Amino acid sequence: MFGPANRDLAIDVDARIQAIRANASQRLTDTDTWTDLNTFLGRGGKILFYHGVSDPWFSAFDTLNYWQRASAANGAAWRDASRFYMVPGMGHCRGGDSFDDFDLLGAVVAWVEQGRTPEAVLSWRSSQPSRQRPMCPWPSYAHYTGGDAELAGSYECRMPYGAPKG
Repeated sequence: MFGPANRDLAIDVDARIQAIRANASQRLTDTDTWTDLNTFLGRGGKILFYHGVSDPWFSAFDTLNYWQRASAANGAAWRDASRFYMVPGMGHCRGGDSFDDFDLLGAVVAWVEQGRTPEAVLSWRSSQPSRQRPMCPWPSYAHYTGGDAELAGSYECRMPYGAPKG
């Protein structure tokens, strides 16, 4: 995209990844390997992640993979300080057929300053602000419970059947 066209017909992905990880300066700048966030968490840090499920550039599952690895590395401290939101239909950062307007900054500020842990976050369509949905923390999802289907209050966050608790 930013240089000459790549004319390669094959790529050894494993060899490329191994070469990157063997490079010491590259390891310092590749933050996807930094999952031990005990200093951040120990100082009361809170962090919210979101990713559009229809992002054509980066997979939401890569972000989920990082979030899960950070959870494994930090245990209960991570579960008490982080939430991950997958946004159905949203492209890269916004757009798409989605409820792509939401205020995660306000949610994290309320969490840090008032102790209000974010669960469902109100989201709406950029093009139709009257259409709302709750954005639910992963792995829960917005389930319609009745009433006006255009209002977030007609939905609740539910865990998928068989999903682990906590």
